[in-house]
Amino acid sequence: GEWIMASQADQYSIGKWVVHCRYGVGQITAIEDKPFYDGENRKRSCYKVETNNGDFWFSADQSDNPRIRTIATPRQFRLVLKKLKKPPQHLEADKSVLKQMITQLRTNVELEPMVGLVRELFARNQIKTLSTDEDQALNKYTKHLTMEYAVSFEMDVRAAKSELLSMLRASDREAGEKFFFGLGSSA
Repeated sequence: GEWIMASQADQYSIGKWVVHCRYGVGQITAIEDKPFYDGENRKRSCYKVETNNGDFWFSADQSDNPRIRTIATPRQFRLVLKKLKKPPQHLEADKSVLKQMITQLRTNVELEPMVGLVRELFARNQIKTLSTDEDQALNKYTKHLTMEYAVSFEMDVRAAKSELLSMLRASDREAGEKFFFGLGSSA
C-alpha cells in the first residue's frame, strides 16, 4: 500500500493539470498554507488550482480524493475514447440509469464514466428533449471532456471540440442505424 500512496502523492505538483468534478480542468499554480478547522486552528499545505470556473484548493495530503485526479494521458484517452465510438447503450433505458450516472460523476471524476455519460446524453438529445438535469450534465461534462482532451493532446480547444463532436456523431449514427434496422431494443 505504501508504494501506491507515494506514487499518488507524486502525481500532483506545480504546473500539473487536474480535473475536478465541479470545477472541471485546471492547472496547479501554487502550494499555499491554508487555515484548516478541525477543532484546532491549524494550517495545512494545499495545492492551488486555477480553472475557467474559478480557483480552488485541495489538501496536499488528500491524494486519494475521488473528486479530483490528474488529467488523462493521451494513451489513457485513446483507450477510453474507443468506447465513445461504440453506439450508446441506454437510449431506451429509463431515466433512472442516466440519473445514476450523473449523480456518480458529481463526486467521482473518473474519465470512463464521464465519456459514457456524454455519449448517452448526446445520443438521447438527438431523439428526445433532455431534462434540465440531463441538459446541464451534457453541457458541463462535454466542456470538461473537451478541455481535458485539449490539454492532454496539447491542442486548441476548438479543434478538440470538433474531434470529440465528430466521434459523438459517428457513435450516434451507428446507434441510429441499429435502431433503424430494428436492433435497438435487443442490443
